[in-house]
Amino acid sequence: MKIYEMPKRLYALDTIRGVAAIVVIFWHWQHFFYVGSDASNVPWDSQPFYPYLFVLYKYGWLAVDFFFALSGYVFAWLFADKIATGKISLATYALDRISRLYPLHIVTFAAVFFLQFLYATSHTAYFVFQLNDLYHAFLNLFLIPAWGFEKGWSFNAPIWSVSVEVFLYIAFGVGCLLGRTRLLAFAVLIAIGYLLPEQFGKIAVGLREFFIGGFVYFAISHTLPRIGAQPTAAVWTTLALIAWVYAAKCGVSDTSRYIIFPATVGMFAAIGIAKRNFLKNGAWLGDISYSVYLLHFPLQIVFAIVCDWLGYQRTILLSPFAMAAFFAILIPAAAFTFVAFEHPTKNWLRANFLRHRQISPAE
Repeated sequence: MKIYEMPKRLYALDTIRGVAAIVVIFWHWQHFFYVGSDASNVPWDSQPFYPYLFVLYKYGWLAVDFFFALSGYVFAWLFADKIATGKISLATYALDRISRLYPLHIVTFAAVFFLQFLYATSHTAYFVFQLNDLYHAFLNLFLIPAWGFEKGWSFNAPIWSVSVEVFLYIAFGVGCLLGRTRLLAFAVLIAIGYLLPEQFGKIAVGLREFFIGGFVYFAISHTLPRIGAQPTAAVWTTLALIAWVYAAKCGVSDTSRYIIFPATVGMFAAIGIAKRNFLKNGAWLGDISYSVYLLHFPLQIVFAIVCDWLGYQRTILLSPFAMAAFFAILIPAAAFTFVAFEHPTKNWLRANFLRHRQISPAE
């Protein structure tokens, strides 16, 4: 039985992660037309490029489900065996995650804090998300605004999915310590995701998608040495296409989404293993995806403030040119943030904590 060495990077997964971050922006374009938190006046059918991209406007929120499934696959691939065998300590694992997520989160949280204050000086409500108080500031500072303690959306609200990811990272890391029984633990966590009450609905969705995505990795790694890379890619491509044909015909249901997105992750991963340079040219989108995701809401507030100060009606933001201008600012800003802040800050934190705390570095 042939042993397959997994690639150090799957460009296909990086590319589709970046695409998913952009898809979320189409779903959030409606924010410009809220009155406070009231979305009743959103001109859905008139949004930029709507006839061509209506699927993104209607279902773009499901990109977050895809993020969870993708993360589950990636974490099973990169960390499951290393944590289980002690090659990576939980301290190193925690540092890896904190250094990756926290610096940009704090900067964008502070930016939204200031921008919402500025917005409120000329409006009767905050921009879209209203619970910008000290209690929710506390939840945001500790990256727990989606753990069931919140009373609603607050501050840089898209961070909710990152908040859920933090919970999932903890559950995953602890589960990996169980060694050979970790798969059973992951299955139990999926079951818990179906049993949690509505208060913990965000975490429930994350548990299902993340750990099902993890099982996709284990299935692929089990199949590869037995049937080879090309047949494995063919199998997962077939599964994903069947799932999407079903979705096109019947819609994405609360059940089918937990098949469609993990199967799609499996397809891109398997193709990426079979063809190592698949979608390599788009991998930079994955590099900047976190910056894109966290910067887009504060940039929306800036656009809204400027639009109002200049005396324009918000309907100007229905123009394709307005959307093009938004992306023309967002993408370079995200790239700059990644290169000048996100990446070097992450490396600095890891290097300094590894040196001062004598933590064994991750491979």
